[in-house]
Amino acid sequence: MDRVSAGLLRCLGTAPVPGSRPAAFGGKCDLLALDSSGSLLAVEVKPRGVPTIVWAPAQAIVYARLLHLWTRNDPQASEIIAGMITQREELGLLTSRTPRPSAQPAVLPVVAVQRGMSSKHRERMLAVRDHLTRQGIGEAASLQIFEVTLAGRLLDANGRAEPAPGS
Repeated sequence: MDRVSAGLLRCLGTAPVPGSRPAAFGGKCDLLALDSSGSLLAVEVKPRGVPTIVWAPAQAIVYARLLHLWTRNDPQASEIIAGMITQREELGLLTSRTPRPSAQPAVLPVVAVQRGMSSKHRERMLAVRDHLTRQGIGEAASLQIFEVTLAGRLLDANGRAEPAPGS
């Protein structure tokens, strides 16, 4: 964890937002997903009313880094991911059109927040993302942020629904 989070924690110390900074990050990614190109998405999920939404970009980057290390260093990673996809297909949760990731897929950080977060939390979260980008944290530039409806649909920054995975 220190290898993937130490630099981020240092950067958060100078982020232009009020409030206490995280001292560490948990070791569990909330959700793993695939996008239409077969990239892995490391998703940090937050309810709309918690102040920790502000730091979610850094948290998602930590999980993306951990997954990246796993896919590059564990020779069984691609087999495990393929097995997860097959299980979900057998349960009818995915279609056969679901993209297959490469043996070493790109891993992208994503934040998914319950729809209706306050504008204050949104502005501060975006300020943290922008700060990390300015500080040279490369993954911050590719970070995706979505709001999630109660029905589970992802909405982009403009409130438009994202296509369902595998569609």
